[in-house]
This record gives sequence, C-alpha cells and structure tokens, in this order.
Amino acid sequence: MLTLLLLLLGLGSVFGALLSQEPSRAIRQRGTSMTIECQVDSQLTWMYWYRQLPGQSLVLMATANQGSKATYESGFTEDKFPIDRPKLEFSTLTVSNASSEDSSSYFCSAGDTVLYFGNGTKLSVLDDLSRVHPPKVAVFEPSEAEISRTQKATLVCLATGFYPDHVELTWWVNRKQVTTGVSTDPEPYKEDPARDDSRYCLSSRLRVTAAFWHNPRNHFRCQVQFHGLTDQDQWEEQDRAKPVTQNISAEAWGRADCGVTSASYQQGVLSATLLYEILLGKATLYAVLVSALVLMAMVRRGQDGAGRLEGTLEMQQHRPRNVETPPGPEVGREEEGVHPHASEDPLHLCDHSGRAVRGGRNWGHQKTQWLDVGRRPAICLVSGTPASSRSPALLAPCNSHTFSSSGQEKRVLKPASGLLLP
Repeated sequence: MLTLLLLLLGLGSVFGALLSQEPSRAIRQRGTSMTIECQVDSQLTWMYWYRQLPGQSLVLMATANQGSKATYESGFTEDKFPIDRPKLEFSTLTVSNASSEDSSSYFCSAGDTVLYFGNGTKLSVLDDLSRVHPPKVAVFEPSEAEISRTQKATLVCLATGFYPDHVELTWWVNRKQVTTGVSTDPEPYKEDPARDDSRYCLSSRLRVTAAFWHNPRNHFRCQVQFHGLTDQDQWEEQDRAKPVTQNISAEAWGRADCGVTSASYQQGVLSATLLYEILLGKATLYAVLVSALVLMAMVRRGQDGAGRLEGTLEMQQHRPRNVETPPGPEVGREEEGVHPHASEDPLHLCDHSGRAVRGGRNWGHQKTQWLDVGRRPAICLVSGTPASSRSPALLAPCNSHTFSSSGQEKRVLKPASGLLLP
C-alpha cells in the first residue's frame, strides 16, 4: 500500500487531478501553531491527512468529508490536529501547541478509488529559533585527472552549516535549470551525527563533457534555496541577520585548455575595448586640434590680406608728395631733428624698393623720399641698388637724422632696419 501511495505522489495531473500543498517547509517555535493548506482541482469525495516521522512510513491521521467532522485515527485528536474542509476542493490541517515531537512531514491526499498526493509539508519545531542558520555554498571545479581519463568533467556543489535541513538544491547552466547529468544526495545529513543539534550539509554533482567544460563562455551555477523564518517569527539576536527564506548560490565558468578562464577572457575583451576607445578619442582630439589650427591660419591670412588691401587703398587716396622737415631753430647748429609726424612707433615704416624715387636725398647707394600722409605717421620711401632689382618691398622704421645742404641745416628722417614683406 505504501509503495502504491508513493508512486501516486505528484501524478495527479496524469489522471486529470492536480493537488497542491502549501507551505512546502516551515519552522515554528515550540508552543505556536501551524496551518497547512491542501487544494485539489477536482471534486473528489474523500480527503486524507498523513504524517511521516523521520525514518518511518506514512501514518494515516484522519479522513475528511465536506460538511462533516473529520474521522481521526488512533493517537490523533481534534484538539491537537483540527481539520477543516469547507468545500470539496479545499482542506486545512492545523498543528496546535506544537512541540518537538510534531517535527515531521505531513501529506494530504484526495480520491475516490485512486489517491492523489501533494508534495507534502516539512515542519520543524524548535525550542530556540537562534539555532536556525542558512547554508554556505561552494562549487568545486573538475579535476584534470578525470578529464584526461574519461573526457568528462564533474562539478561538485557543497552546501554546509545549515539548520534545519530545509533546503532545495538546483543546477543552472547558462541561466537555464538543468536536470540531465545531475546527481544530488537523497537528503541532507548531519555534519556531527553524535549531536542532536548538529548542522547539516548536502552535496550535488553535475557532469558534462570535457569539451563543454573547456568553453570559457559556459556558466555554471549551483543554487540552494533555504526555507528559513518568516516575517511573523520573532528574532531577538542583534549580531546577525534574521535567517529568512533565501537563495544562496555559487558559480563557476568554463576553463579553456590554454588556461584562459572566463574571467580572464572577459578582462581581455574589456581591456581591448578600453584601448580602442582611448585610441579613438586621441584620434578625434588630434583631428579637432588640426582643424582648429587650420581655421586659425585661414582667418589670420584673411585678416592680413584685408589689412594690406586697406593700406593700399589709403595710400592711393593720399597722393604722396616730397616733404622736407622744417629747419632747426638756428642755422649752423647741428641738432637732431624729428619729423613732425615721426616717432619711434614701429608703425613708422620705410619702403625699400628697387625703383628710383624722385626728389629724394642720396644716402650713398640709397635714395630717400618722405611722404606726408596727413596725421598718420611719416613714411620713408628708400630705393636701393641695383635699380634692376625686383625684390619685394622692404619696410623699415624711420629714425630722425640731421644733415647740412647748401649751407642750410635740415632735419630729415633716415631709414633704419626694415622688415621684408611678401
């Protein structure tokens, strides 16, 4: 009979009936109550409640029918285990004034000729909730000896240090849950069997091909779901967090034959991307800088051209005429004179050209002519030799100079060093 019941666990959907049971695991402190719910998607006449103590077989507790009180088996009472069935598809079982002896697995079933079972509820009743601890999870990579010998790779997941034994372990490969190649211990076992309050551990193995393991892009994750305390449970310890229901995971990446791991592979890709972005940024900055320099040069050339054109137009508007500096205050006295419009301003320029200039004084190999340009600074036109020279005009600052001619003292402008312009 027990074998038949176990075979029918979870087979309700095959025969057209589906039975669910909540919660799957629960922790309660001594003296509190716990209610288990059972839901079936078909209107079946009879519903049954069973209990299974650790290491023992299923024991029928009571039979429930809609509209009538449950019928209890020997050793079970309504005061301790009240059962309610308000409708055909739903029933509840309550464990009142829970004690450590009530720590067990409870199952509900329904059926007329065939019984359909739920997945059960595992209840742990503790005197002290501070004993509750979540697991620590680690994944161990395959050994090279196994890979070279069998061309297979076995990853091992180990969950340790948890209490009570309310855990569910699953494997995930590339974000998808897998069951092929998975081998998990039938149930958690005590780390110290001699102690009643010993914590538990659980191991599981995932076996894949060596080629699959040697792909650095493959991601392996072992997830352990720990069913801990609820929000309603009191927690008085301040030095550690409340061990509520949670998922704890450990992961590993495939390792290539050449020793390239997923972490190093991803780091290499990141470094290459960063280097590319740096080079691209430098090239862009260089292009912007060169463009700015070219633009500045074009603007400056335009300004210089406009200035030369403006100067040419002004020179054409003011026709040049021969000018002599006014005589000094006394005849026969050599003193340095200054042209009325001359100064040391660098804007006073001389034009050195290869053409003969009329009306000027001969200074050795140069002929000089002074131009009166109104209120603008005086300009000194100097022609150099040879007369056939076609060199560009040479402009130079004008300095004051005094000389005597025909017995009369004159103050004139003497050309100084010049600036060659295109």
